[in-house]
Amino acid sequence: FLQNIEYYMMFEVLEPNWHLLQQRLKAANKVDELVLHHNSFLDTCLKECMLRDPVLLKLLAKLLTICVIFADQTRIVMKEVASVLEGTKIECLGGRRIEGLRAARASVSSVVDELRYNMNVTKLAAKFDGELRQLLSELGKQAHKEWNL
Repeated sequence: FLQNIEYYMMFEVLEPNWHLLQQRLKAANKVDELVLHHNSFLDTCLKECMLRDPVLLKLLAKLLTICVIFADQTRIVMKEVASVLEGTKIECLGGRRIEGLRAARASVSSVVDELRYNMNVTKLAAKFDGELRQLLSELGKQAHKEWNL
């Protein structure tokens, strides 16, 4: 999601509008025209990046917050898992290796269960899906008002 939003903002909004701004600036003859073109560029970018409309901005902020919470939860769990694995000795070969791997798997599963990671991720996924549906619905409503959304 984050990569798609970043791609959209950078390559679908900012870059083409930047090229258009450069063309307009080259054709401008007065400072007032430069300011007008620059303000138009900023306004267009804010609007097309969904940063000007309060409803879209709020929905986008909620989605980004959910992503940050997910990343934080994952970081906490992985830190605990790494700690458990550091203390687990696994032999290189043979039956002891299999026993060590089974013990490590059990320890990691225990940590993941103890931190309720699966449950938390499931809740976050449901919340993310709901917010994304709302964002898409709102974009659909606004697309009827403005052709370029």
